[in-house]
Amino acid sequence: MVRKIICKRLILKVLICLLFASFVTKGNCIAFAQENQKSGMSPSEEYFKVSGTFLNNNKSDNLNMGSAVSVFPGAEGFGANSLAGRGGKLIKVTNLNDNGPGSLRNAINSPGARIVVFEVGGSIVLESDLEIKNPYMSIYGQTAPFPGIQIGGGRLTVETHDILIQHIRVRNGKKDGESHSLRVISGAYNVIVDHCTFMWASDEIVAVWTNRDSIYNITISNNIIAESLGGGTGIAIGSGSHNNSYFLGENKVSRVSIVKNLISGASERVPMVSRESSVVILNNLGFDSVWGFVELGVNDGPVRVSVVGNHFIKGKRNKKIPSIWVKKITKGKHSVYVSSNIFEGDDLVGEDVVDYGGDSIVYSPPEMDNTLILNVENVFDYVVKNSGARPSQRDAIEMRIIKNLENPGKDWWRIKDGDIEWPEVYRKPTFRRFHIPKDPDTDSNNNGYTNIEEYIYCKYQDVYNDPISYEFCFE
Repeated sequence: MVRKIICKRLILKVLICLLFASFVTKGNCIAFAQENQKSGMSPSEEYFKVSGTFLNNNKSDNLNMGSAVSVFPGAEGFGANSLAGRGGKLIKVTNLNDNGPGSLRNAINSPGARIVVFEVGGSIVLESDLEIKNPYMSIYGQTAPFPGIQIGGGRLTVETHDILIQHIRVRNGKKDGESHSLRVISGAYNVIVDHCTFMWASDEIVAVWTNRDSIYNITISNNIIAESLGGGTGIAIGSGSHNNSYFLGENKVSRVSIVKNLISGASERVPMVSRESSVVILNNLGFDSVWGFVELGVNDGPVRVSVVGNHFIKGKRNKKIPSIWVKKITKGKHSVYVSSNIFEGDDLVGEDVVDYGGDSIVYSPPEMDNTLILNVENVFDYVVKNSGARPSQRDAIEMRIIKNLENPGKDWWRIKDGDIEWPEVYRKPTFRRFHIPKDPDTDSNNNGYTNIEEYIYCKYQDVYNDPISYEFCFE
């Protein structure tokens, strides 16, 4: 009887959600009903509305080139339907070498669709940057044994399409003023980077940037992006360079989702959106920036941006710069939507939102993806609990970042020469065999996910604080 009542309630919630079909995908309706069934919260308590509609109205789904199902269960943002490595060959990373057989670099450079898993844990010290140039790849860092994979001494660059990267740590460590830990650059599309940790870079920690070919359908979700070196910054999104004039053309950077990340200890750009870009900035936790947080319309070009449901914590180092500011431009017009954000911190900060152009703010989102947006009051707890490479197995550095949230204004981000202390836990390699499931390339239950994908998401859940009850795990 209890099961029948629960089932009826769930069906009723799905039917109610489907009434908003023009705004919400079917998959998200089911997720919406299941999440509220589990939590006991009503939609108004856990999720919020803008202008009477749910903010899951991806109004350009026809442009979302990719799979009929999301790249992994629960994937969000414009990159959620990437094909990634689905159906490709299995490649095992068996050592921590910079290159050669069994290395991560060898797997990345391999041609064709590929699924990369790990039989080793520990630190990979790069002799040169890791550059992903061959499309159709899934990197599953959750398969690595404790403590997971840490990459140091260089940056990870994506310059191709249909790429999934999950559950790895990249800590560049170079103080040259030009370093990044993650770059998504010219020609990248259908890319999702989820549940990773990026740290210790001296330009931006993360850059989604092109000087040539268009970038689109990108998701950066559930990551820890923290502790820039010196005066380094957080995330930069945009196009152009000092050498090719400002404008490369319209929509060079479009449909970028910055979703549910912890962005901590950067001097600014939490994130920055530069000319001719369309971006959604949803449910992020920004902590202790100096020169404000979200910077829009930099480099004299119009932007289309939705800034919704973020929690910004300011500290005494803030230089009275607005938390969100929109720069005046000489040509074109911005379209910026700002709603339901929290601004918290010291009394010395400047205004929360300032439009220097005077006519940039609009009253409905100019861009929106499929993200199931949390009520902003829940963002802090959600991000603290779920962000980073392995939320249930955080290393000492990640634990320090989380603890710092209690103490804004202490200059945690100013890591000077000699201050970087690489975690000891990665010094000795660990090993665990990856067992290949039966018929790995087959979709035995016809749900869109191959057997090996289901095996990975069901078997390797020790990286999460709460095991995820995927329905297919019990079939």
